[in-house]
Amino acid sequence: MLSAVALVHSCLGLLCNVMDYGAVGNGVHDDTIAVGAAIAACGSAGDAPSLRFPADHVFRTGPFSINGSDTLLKSWTKSGSSLAIESNVTLLNAITQPSDWPVEAQALIQVSHVSDFSIVGANAGAFMVDANFINTSVVEGGGAPWWTLRRGNSSAFAPNLLTIESSQNVTVSGLTLQNSPMYHLVAEIRVHSVTGVNLTIEAPADSPNTHTVDLAGEHHLLEKCYLAGGDDNVAIHPNASSIVVRNVHCSHGHGTSIGSVGLDNSTGFVTDVLFSDITYTGTSNIARVKTWQGGLGAVRNVTYRNLQFSDTGYPITIDQFYCPSGISSSPCFNSTRAVQLSDLTFENFHGTQNSGHAGEIHCADSSPCDNLVLRNITILPSGSKQGEWSCWQVVNSTDASTQPPLATAGNCHWN
Repeated sequence: MLSAVALVHSCLGLLCNVMDYGAVGNGVHDDTIAVGAAIAACGSAGDAPSLRFPADHVFRTGPFSINGSDTLLKSWTKSGSSLAIESNVTLLNAITQPSDWPVEAQALIQVSHVSDFSIVGANAGAFMVDANFINTSVVEGGGAPWWTLRRGNSSAFAPNLLTIESSQNVTVSGLTLQNSPMYHLVAEIRVHSVTGVNLTIEAPADSPNTHTVDLAGEHHLLEKCYLAGGDDNVAIHPNASSIVVRNVHCSHGHGTSIGSVGLDNSTGFVTDVLFSDITYTGTSNIARVKTWQGGLGAVRNVTYRNLQFSDTGYPITIDQFYCPSGISSSPCFNSTRAVQLSDLTFENFHGTQNSGHAGEIHCADSSPCDNLVLRNITILPSGSKQGEWSCWQVVNSTDASTQPPLATAGNCHWN
């Protein structure tokens, strides 16, 4: 049982210091129980609490959850509640073997059913867009054992690092999120208004499926971040709307993506998305839209604007025949059903690519892409060979000042 001193010290003023609940913070001791005790004690404090990991410690912890729907944790629903990771602090995943991971936990840190909530590090107010900036508030996923597992079995479960669900007005700032077993920062479908700012998110280029940021839901903003991983640097998933990603730098990874949409004949929508003022170095893709044959729904009003890139793969990809092995529950076939793509704009692109086509625009036979706009596009080769365009099924679309020139074959019609 916690002493009265611990309760007063931690929760008077609503500061819930995990060390007052038994955490040691020496990088060796397992602090999972202490973290859970702090969440539980301060969840009934009456006012908005702040779970605090104090400066200059390494806390080994298993998965933990702040869940405002729990009747014993109602204080966490109060506006202004927070999780604070101070300077020179690492939260280290204490579970080193996938077989030891508790089956009920989907992420190392899971936040749900909260409003006006902050997850903040020591550099929450700093400006950061490249790898030279150091966020000293770190969440370390220890993902290597899961990466080994998934290289042999791509369907094997791996947890996320930080997942937000069924919440609104959540800010994540001033943190380094690194080496997640799976995705790093996730906002689920029933999430409204997540702001991610001043974040460093990274994993090795060969770490499987380690998306740095995955967003569904609506009204999200991601800015001033450095993103480098083994899969999409940013992925916008169905169902999502009103999302802005701006002033970020993407290093190794698969670029900034819409989708995939329509997996296993599902219906999904992605609307009103802006990617703006982004730089890319060595990514395999830049702007990418992915949908499955047989799916339904729509991707519309998506803009990629003011993108600079160096030594990348495909700058522009629209793939309505997306079908990587090991993901779909059934074989992929051409279908008369298709996700509708319309009102997509790609403008002010400039940079170099190292391989592949300058762009691939492959739209569905049953529902050609409608009202695409490509404007002021300059794609230069890193070496001596200029990439060309590959195009299929485009109607009512505009090409203005594109280098190299767009292809007109494959039933692609440009004004």
